[in-house]
Amino acid sequence: MSLGSPSRYSLLLGLLLAILLAATALRLENLGTTSLWEDELFSADIVLQRPLVPQPGTPWLESKPLPALQDGGTESFWTVKAADQSPPMFELAAKAVTSLFGSGEASLRLTSALASLAALAWLAARAWRARAGPLMPVYLAVLVLVAFNGFMVFYAREARAYALGAALTLVLATRFWERSVTGWRQAPLPGWGEIALCVAACMTHYNALALVGLMLLPCAWEGLRRKDIAALARMAVVAAFVGGWLFMSYDSFTMAAQGDLGWMPKMSTRKTAEVLAAYFMREGTGPWLAGLLVLLLTATVLASLGKPTTSADGKQLVRGATAAGALSLAAFGLAVLVAHKAHILNARHLIFAMPVLFLLAGSCAALLALRWPAAFWLFLVTAAATQIPLVQATLADPKSDYRGATAFVVERLQDGDALITTPLLNPSAYNYYLHRTTKRFDRKMLSVPEQGAQLCTELSNHERIGFLGHLAGFQAAVAMKKACGDRYTIDFYLRHKAFAAVWTRK
Repeated sequence: MSLGSPSRYSLLLGLLLAILLAATALRLENLGTTSLWEDELFSADIVLQRPLVPQPGTPWLESKPLPALQDGGTESFWTVKAADQSPPMFELAAKAVTSLFGSGEASLRLTSALASLAALAWLAARAWRARAGPLMPVYLAVLVLVAFNGFMVFYAREARAYALGAALTLVLATRFWERSVTGWRQAPLPGWGEIALCVAACMTHYNALALVGLMLLPCAWEGLRRKDIAALARMAVVAAFVGGWLFMSYDSFTMAAQGDLGWMPKMSTRKTAEVLAAYFMREGTGPWLAGLLVLLLTATVLASLGKPTTSADGKQLVRGATAAGALSLAAFGLAVLVAHKAHILNARHLIFAMPVLFLLAGSCAALLALRWPAAFWLFLVTAAATQIPLVQATLADPKSDYRGATAFVVERLQDGDALITTPLLNPSAYNYYLHRTTKRFDRKMLSVPEQGAQLCTELSNHERIGFLGHLAGFQAAVAMKKACGDRYTIDFYLRHKAFAAVWTRK
């Protein structure tokens, strides 16, 4: 299906611009109004407080697990990232963005938003270039699905690696799909620009790395078949970067692979797949869009069985749909195996493969449109409408309100007062909001309830004691209150899983 008439091209151009404008508003409006949550604070510390060139006397790289990072520690950028569960591409990009736009919440999140919008603009340009051809509906469908998907919008508004990785895999998955449509024997192999995107994606997140590996496998096979040494050498550059980073982060990577950094209870591979799929349908697409995609796939299969596609356009779309479907299944299977092995299960780890799923949907919608053009437009409108609940949830309240909790404590404490924090993966993450004040506190960490009595003794000479942490550490603060809380008047704050308290001696 194409627009058919050049007179309608202006309508397509207007539609593309409207989609991009709406996507921009969803990703940029009030970007800095909500507090950073604990994972964003982790990234903020690395981006803002850890220079790429360490201070004199600080080692470039130390082998440290995440739990060994110290509050106020002086570890280098490379030490902290090697201990982290993701490579450093997002933080490197965010350092560049914050150097231009400052260190506020909006600036920290801008890397994700700009990456998402750049990928959408690239896809819109692809649709415009194909405006007279049969592949335009696929680009348009993927553009709509990515632009308005609540999951995509959420992570495009977060200072973490997921939107950057998804933007990179969107481009790479589209190129994979285009090769499948053209035919692998005729399609050009990745050039240096695409190789650079592969390296960037691999250095963004390990799940993105796995997907890139899957997409490069047929390219490598085709390079071997053609005896194209130059193409194989280019793809070897990706493997070299991956190997270099795995060497630097070997200890953390092996700990994660063995499940030492995971939080998921042990379960069978089948159960892992069921739970991950359920999480993804609830959080990633929402039940309405998930149902629509299943209906679309079913209708496409039934229509093909009833009257097989014989046109050249139809055969191209079938090849694209088959490749996207196979890659979607392979990516999901690999994600299940990783989650099962690492005991780390989260729907967001599937975000990198969402463009592949959307390419499958776009191919199916375009196939149906060859017979029923109205079905395509109905699909687009329905797909966007079903995302309204997810988008509303995205734009709702923050996950945690560390900004408000920190302000509550800082307003009530004086210079030199005690401040107790509960554990975060990167304890220095608290400094993002604490260092906005000139007040400095006697910092202590309360890790387990058994420490409460000891801290009561250590801090007995303080008139005021502040508490700041995630609700997961609240029981330790309760244990300390039982040990010596009756000596103090307590003011308490709790909002969105971040709590704060100030004890003032009676």
